[in-house]
Amino acid sequence: MVTMFLTTMLSFVIPLQAACPVDSTELRSNVNSAIQAYQDWKWDDLDDQYAIIQEEIGCLSEIVSSDTARELHLLHAMVAANRQDQALAFAAFRGLLSIDHDFQPSDDLAAPGSMLRAAFDSAAVADSTDGEDLPGGVWFLDGRSGARLVPFRQTALIQLVEPGGDIRSWYSLGDQDSIQAITEPQASAQGGTPEEPQPLQQAPEQTPGVAPSRAEETGGEPTAAETTTAPVEPGAASRAEPVASRPLPITPTSSEDAVPGAVARQGHASRALLIGGLVSSAASAAALIWAESLDGRLQATDDAVEAESIYNQGVIITLAGHGLGVCAGGLVLGAVLTSRW
Repeated sequence: MVTMFLTTMLSFVIPLQAACPVDSTELRSNVNSAIQAYQDWKWDDLDDQYAIIQEEIGCLSEIVSSDTARELHLLHAMVAANRQDQALAFAAFRGLLSIDHDFQPSDDLAAPGSMLRAAFDSAAVADSTDGEDLPGGVWFLDGRSGARLVPFRQTALIQLVEPGGDIRSWYSLGDQDSIQAITEPQASAQGGTPEEPQPLQQAPEQTPGVAPSRAEETGGEPTAAETTTAPVEPGAASRAEPVASRPLPITPTSSEDAVPGAVARQGHASRALLIGGLVSSAASAAALIWAESLDGRLQATDDAVEAESIYNQGVIITLAGHGLGVCAGGLVLGAVLTSRW
């Protein structure tokens, strides 16, 4: 009991995260766990598993099978049902039906008259959709090679085999944002024509009519408010205009500023909450251990009066232990939510 309790407390402090790289077997296992959580109405477990799966997709080290992609689409339909997101449910069923044309959801999954059933019925009769063209390369869609586009209004697991053999993976929800997150960076990497930023032009030294900046006077770095100015003709100093409006970088002025979060960690409320949570956790564990020892005494005594007294003590201590446990969980959760680390 105590070990289970301490494990639960630690789960508040150490959130579950995906560890790269991830193979398709591990991804499929977590997808199955998330689907089971939905079927068991364990919504917190569903959210936790779904968050891990989203990270794992970006860590995949191999091409995923169509069967796993099918289950991934089914999971997104369940997530859509839990969030009452009909657009996502429609897209997820479109993705699922593109792999399994004969799929029919059970009444337990999509009850007649439900939002999920309506989304499935619409997806089942929808016409095939176009998509955004993929740039050149070896692309896979839902485990099938030869992909040429990312479909609109349809979920899709998109994977790219890079020239060196590395795998890159994305999960498209069928909306414009998730599609562009796949296609635009790859097009740029392969010689696309995005607008290139203009380089900053440095003014020549001792330009007539232009006062030197504070950085030039002191020999230090320029401040964020300063921008480089174009050279001007003599007598036209009042018309000097900035060449670029991009602020120049600021050099940290102290060792603390150079460490992200160093100032935020000093005296932050999350530390006090975390310490309070751990202390409450330890007190709760001690109370539960004490309650278990009283249970042993209760079994050993033959005196009815003493047994009743021990029983009452055990009940009170057990309730106190669980109360402290709930308090510890709240404090640790508060520490996690307020932390800026």
